[in-house]
Amino acid sequence: MLEHYVPRGYLRHFAPNDSDVISRYSLVEKHGGGDYYPPRERYPIKKAAALEDFAEGWLETDDTSYAEREMIESVRKLSTDEKLTEDDIAGIATFIAFQHSRTPKSKLFYFARQRISHLLDENRPELPDKYESEWKNAVVHNVEQGSQAFQFMGWRIVENHTDIPFITSDKPDIHYFQTDFEDVSSTSTQMRGREIFMPLDADHTLIMLDPESFRVEGQHPGTEVERLQISDRKEIHKLNLLQGVNAFQEVFGPVGEGTYLKEIIEVLTEYYPHENCIRGNQGDMETLMRATELASKNKSNAEQKLYEQEYKSTIQARRYKTHAIWMLNHNLRFVDNLRRRDPVEGHWEEIFK
Repeated sequence: MLEHYVPRGYLRHFAPNDSDVISRYSLVEKHGGGDYYPPRERYPIKKAAALEDFAEGWLETDDTSYAEREMIESVRKLSTDEKLTEDDIAGIATFIAFQHSRTPKSKLFYFARQRISHLLDENRPELPDKYESEWKNAVVHNVEQGSQAFQFMGWRIVENHTDIPFITSDKPDIHYFQTDFEDVSSTSTQMRGREIFMPLDADHTLIMLDPESFRVEGQHPGTEVERLQISDRKEIHKLNLLQGVNAFQEVFGPVGEGTYLKEIIEVLTEYYPHENCIRGNQGDMETLMRATELASKNKSNAEQKLYEQEYKSTIQARRYKTHAIWMLNHNLRFVDNLRRRDPVEGHWEEIFK
């Protein structure tokens, strides 16, 4: 079964009306000559951000499909500025929390974590014990926790008034901290300083900001989302660069934007000290899982030799990719204008007490 870790209903927001095609560029796929494949201007959504048996059918059940349709309808209403309900706000927050955890990147992380659980901090919160897979437990846990927390961030809709479309990727939700990696206690749970960027379609992006670090109020219980009109092409381009940094293996855009997708990736590879900061997730999912398994276990001599010869370079490349988001200052003027000079405290303590 081909399972979609980014819902087709979401990707259709970037497609022409009554069409199931988008532009697509792969960060990692090479042809026989050794060069990367050119972009595809009309790529079928049914093949985008999808892998065979990615979650043993878990993401394609009737219950999951029904929930996706409900959440994506709320996302559509948000981008078209229709009247929202409290259920819509909750649904949008849930959609982003679900999307954050259902991806290959998340699956690889929890696959490794399950194998080194004996080395983890004893204070790390336990995941629910509903499934044998720690990743599936994490998806359930993160959706429940994240969907609540995200409603208490400050929401803004960016309306794109330029000729450059917003693009998206196979990891469309970007979680960003304007600080050093060492200063963030947990990228999964820390809300202070968090910024989230989620493109909704070619003309709209949802931004969520931490009220302690930015001059914004929590969205809950309000149902009206403040809107920002952006006419500066550079600001839109900066948001799209974040998609290129955050993508797992693919970036997407409206039909006809394949060249722009490729240019985004090429600009980023020139900016970073190593190509793998952008193209680091090399290999199919089976290879990535095998590399992760060997990297996170006590290896026999034969396994150590195999790891050194065939899989160590894969893990090193993924490490470059993981660190890339921490090496970038987005320099988004409309975000920085909202940043507090002196962060305040108490917002999240009140929410989670």
